[in-house]
Amino acid sequence: MMKKVLSICLFFILCFTIVHGVIFEVRDLSKFEQEVSLLNRNSLVLFDIDYTILTPKDAALKPCGRHLRRKFLHVLGAKRREWLQSIIGLEGEEELMDGAIPSIIQRMQKEKIPVIGFTALETGEYGKIVNSEDWRLNQLKKFNIDFSSAFHQINPIILTEINPYNSHYPIFKNGVLFSNHQPKGEVFIAFLGRIGWKPCKILFMDDSIDQLKSVESAAKALGIEFIGFHYIAAETIPCELDEKLGEFQFRNLVEHERWLPDAEAKKF
Repeated sequence: MMKKVLSICLFFILCFTIVHGVIFEVRDLSKFEQEVSLLNRNSLVLFDIDYTILTPKDAALKPCGRHLRRKFLHVLGAKRREWLQSIIGLEGEEELMDGAIPSIIQRMQKEKIPVIGFTALETGEYGKIVNSEDWRLNQLKKFNIDFSSAFHQINPIILTEINPYNSHYPIFKNGVLFSNHQPKGEVFIAFLGRIGWKPCKILFMDDSIDQLKSVESAAKALGIEFIGFHYIAAETIPCELDEKLGEFQFRNLVEHERWLPDAEAKKF
């Protein structure tokens, strides 16, 4: 009984802080690493994936080529667009936004600080991709990133209390929370309810300011200190886009259902 009382008291001492939220705009990881050094095991770190951990290698798929995606894909019907985007996912290559990210994640894991991936990616079948969650998890493993040590006792979790999108629900699987195109704040609240745990502090890095504000509002509602990082590296790193090459790549995708990486497309 005495041990239980002491553990409860310790929890409140560790979590007793003025609850606030703040979002920093960052272009590198230095500020994030400073905040990570102050964390303890009662904290939770969230990493967005697309354009935060990973980014496409080909220039036409980076933010500087966004207008080409709109020109060639957004004019198509939803199912056709989904099919072609799944081909990009299967045939396009990715790279790390910052080479230090895997070691930062692994260091937190060694210190027993819970860290998970948090992506807006939809779940289930997506075009040619049989299972979006497994595809994304396998992509992360190529870069030695594995979140599965976090909350592994309760895996997977299907969040049926959230409205479905395309007949699928948000899922927590192998340490990655897939919001299935639903607001991340809403999904995050449901996730914490399912695992029955409330962290003292949250660190969340995402390239989307809207998703950061969504989780910030959720943290405030739950009485959790929140520090967000609006990671704009994908938008600010110089991108050398060959307009004609990009148009050829997208035209080839639409006409032949194949994505040609930059090096291969240049041969044509």
